[in-house]
Amino acid sequence: MNLKLFFSLILSCSLLSVSLYADATIVQPVSADPSEKMFQMSVAKGEVAELSARQLEIRLGLEDGDLAGITITSLPKSGSLILDGARLSEFSRLTREELDRLCFVPGESAVRSGFSFLPDCADRSAATLYVCVTDDLPSPPQAEDICLITWSDVGIQACPFPDSQIQPAFVHITRSPQKGVAQTDGQSISYLPFRKAVGEDCFSYVLVDAFGNLSDEATVTVTIQENKNHFSFSDMAGHAEEAAAITLHQSGILCGEKIGDAWYFHPDSVMTRGQFLICLLAAKGVSPADQAVIQTGLANDRDLPLWIKPYLQTAIRQKIITETVFFPGEPVSVLEAEELLRRSFDPSWKKAAFSSLMTALGRSSFQALSPDQADTFLTRADCAVLLSKMTNNFPS
Repeated sequence: MNLKLFFSLILSCSLLSVSLYADATIVQPVSADPSEKMFQMSVAKGEVAELSARQLEIRLGLEDGDLAGITITSLPKSGSLILDGARLSEFSRLTREELDRLCFVPGESAVRSGFSFLPDCADRSAATLYVCVTDDLPSPPQAEDICLITWSDVGIQACPFPDSQIQPAFVHITRSPQKGVAQTDGQSISYLPFRKAVGEDCFSYVLVDAFGNLSDEATVTVTIQENKNHFSFSDMAGHAEEAAAITLHQSGILCGEKIGDAWYFHPDSVMTRGQFLICLLAAKGVSPADQAVIQTGLANDRDLPLWIKPYLQTAIRQKIITETVFFPGEPVSVLEAEELLRRSFDPSWKKAAFSSLMTALGRSSFQALSPDQADTFLTRADCAVLLSKMTNNFPS
């Protein structure tokens, strides 16, 4: 997709509480009995709904393997439940293996029909699955695997919607992690490791669209790095950008300020062009010119401070700076940061940087902002998240 449009998403002020679409509501059926669970899926007209044990587990909120089978308590009024070519009757008992061969065939005039069942699991509450028939059914959502890196005792967030996901959908966690707690508000995923936990952890999720259809399960892999010196920023606790800020500080890329015994990152402070350029060079592992630089060749060279000239000369040689003038003391806008990043990294790194910032802000790539927001100034927190995915490029 257009890179400028993708980058302009990063600075939305409405974070995790904003719905994916103001005018698109994901509707699930509601039961008069609060103990009964009700679900919905959709098929295109003339199609058959194929069911499975894992699909029912996900809808019931069960872990993999928890559902041993079901007992059908009511049949669809318009349509049939078919197992191995045979029509099922009321009170049929199906094993887990049989659920993987179960099909729902809607009636010829069916628009919405369902069946009820009792699950064979710890929670035997009655459940009803409705199948809706529609003429215009989009492809089911596509969930992608995600890799996250955080620090011990530091939470992290992810926005799991891929670029190709243009239909409204929400997130449902399907497998729990072992070393922390994963939660979702429907649009983003948050993960908090248990106290002193380190190493690898993982959990799974699906996307559920407005038609009630599920994506395939995707895996979130979390690397929990040991925070050996228990470093933290006093002004970043609980912030979405906290892990990224610690990463850049520990790597010597963008450090905070120590006041007394506490460290402060100043996440809302605006980055200047010169500061952002230095961060990009550090993220690339490129050192500035060793010798003093007197002349950069820029048209405004006479007005440039000496300390920035070695970095500018290096950036010019790296083709990061291609303009004839550069004003290091001015704030860097989203649009300018996008262009510098485009020149600094290959496409895979650029995508990682943009996705990383979107993740922290809980945004997906189809939540476009107005074009004038590309002129918004980049903050230190934004910069940290942009570069946090590039830890492999940091100098040791």
